[in-house]
Amino acid sequence: MNCRKGDLAMTRGAPMDNDLLVDVLELSEMNEVFGQMWLVRSLGSKFHIDPGVRNACAIWPDCMLRPIRDPGPDAIDESLLWVRIPELDCA
Repeated sequence: MNCRKGDLAMTRGAPMDNDLLVDVLELSEMNEVFGQMWLVRSLGSKFHIDPGVRNACAIWPDCMLRPIRDPGPDAIDESLLWVRIPELDCA
């Protein structure tokens, strides 16, 4: 699984409501096509449930969520490799 309960994540891979920041609330049912589903709450725009119906909470597939979490102490900021960092002359 991509996510755990309590994670912040971004939605992706659906016809609508992509790139929403969501709070992963709890496990939901298992779907034959998408696998494990989560109950999520949008922290921004509401989900398009049906035409004219919008809701802050939705059931979303784990495979269509990208968690946002601390990468750990051994993570490397690769953007620092793109450009040389000028050294400060403090003498």
